[in-house]
Amino acid sequence: MKFPIIISDKNKYSLILKTKVKKILEKVSITKLNLVIVIGGDGFMLQTLKLNKDKQRIFYGINSGSYGFLMNKFSEKALKNLSNAKKISIYPLEMKVSSNNKVQKSLAINEVSILRQSRQTANLSIKCNSNYLIKKLVSDGVLVSTPAGSTAYNFSVKGPILNLNSKKISVAPISAFRPRGWKGKIISDKSKITIFNLDYKKRPISAVADNFEVRNAKKITIKIKKKSKINLLYDKRVSLHKKILMEKLRNSWFMKSLVSISKKLNTTKKELGFIKIYDQYLKRFKNKKINFLEIGFSKDSLRLYKSFLPKANIIGLDLALREKDKYKKADLFYGHQNDYAVLNKILKKYKKFDVIIDDGSHINSHIIKTFNFLFKFLKNDGLYFIEDLQTSYISRWGYGGDPINHNNKKTTMNFIRSLADRMHYQEFDNPFYKSNPFDGQIGFVHFFRNIAIIQKKKNFYKSNLSHKNSVYLGMIKKRKDFDLRNFRDIKNYLRYFFNLIFSKF
Repeated sequence: MKFPIIISDKNKYSLILKTKVKKILEKVSITKLNLVIVIGGDGFMLQTLKLNKDKQRIFYGINSGSYGFLMNKFSEKALKNLSNAKKISIYPLEMKVSSNNKVQKSLAINEVSILRQSRQTANLSIKCNSNYLIKKLVSDGVLVSTPAGSTAYNFSVKGPILNLNSKKISVAPISAFRPRGWKGKIISDKSKITIFNLDYKKRPISAVADNFEVRNAKKITIKIKKKSKINLLYDKRVSLHKKILMEKLRNSWFMKSLVSISKKLNTTKKELGFIKIYDQYLKRFKNKKINFLEIGFSKDSLRLYKSFLPKANIIGLDLALREKDKYKKADLFYGHQNDYAVLNKILKKYKKFDVIIDDGSHINSHIIKTFNFLFKFLKNDGLYFIEDLQTSYISRWGYGGDPINHNNKKTTMNFIRSLADRMHYQEFDNPFYKSNPFDGQIGFVHFFRNIAIIQKKKNFYKSNLSHKNSVYLGMIKKRKDFDLRNFRDIKNYLRYFFNLIFSKF
């Protein structure tokens, strides 16, 4: 059996992986005889590709560095199924640099960087074929990137992320000073780019193709070299296409506000004015693995939250299955929000939640009952949203609200207001107070029009009236007008001693 070539950098972890890979591949039949397995980071992969640019080989990278966008994660399963790995072809840039009566060439798989060499900014002129992209650019430099390299240095200078099959090249300025509004261009990969240094004596520049540098460059020509095709293998589960797409989504779509995503998806929540509130409170969960439960969902709302929180487990609970609300990226359950059998089924799978949204029946008794049951399964620092509080004031249609007595204990509004008291239970100057399950569990209660947000937060601080009431007593004693014949002062004095006695228990 012909064994593939295995190359690794000198990193300790790389050498350990090399031994593991050899043992795995000894038991596997490799059909691709020209396969090269590269173990290291992106830098080592680029170096290896350049050394083997003229050889018809296929490369499979295994990441052992800090970052490996071009690499695969080490997986025994993936190595055993190398024959099913996805093949991707990329085309490098060819850089020709004229400097000091010399012409030097190099290939760039990621990008060609034109950088100022001194403290002074570079004065550049950029042509695309025979037309000027920009006649004079005053900047720290410019980047010309391939689709594979568009997620690297290019993206850090706010250049566009290109799809791998886009057949485009990105030209992006680095800290453009003049003109300030120029953000670069996306051009065809058939184009030839020529960059001139307008003031090479006073303002020298260097041209860098990945890790090959030429200093004091006067003229640089850049184009895609189709003949130098590079073939890479990727695990089907995380191909380079998917990596670029996810990076593009994460840094353009997902990084946008919930408001802008809502406009794009045309959701109904924006009309109710809730969307800005959700954006404010949910943004801290971005790119975090959380459990997110929505009671009373639609496909629109699930898509909205999944787009904003890409790593979240989105769980939906609704009364009945609606064909139009099927959504593959969410885990959907069906039943009443007060059906403990359904709730326990969800809890068995997900245990705890970071965010719970009650947008269910809106019936006051249902909301209170659901909250009493689910709140204990909310993680510390988690958020509980209750929508459509207007039903607290509506008695018709079976909502159970009270339009007259706003202190009715059976309404949602009054129940939530009582939770604010639970934040201050330590301050209750009542020795006969009976504890409540929510004591010490409420971080904040925030009200907005028709929506409330409750934070679960351990809250076991000592009372301001504690310190054995010494502060309280001192305040009484310092008063010049203190008089035991005054009923108010007698009351306060007795209260002090009463609290002092009961604090011992």
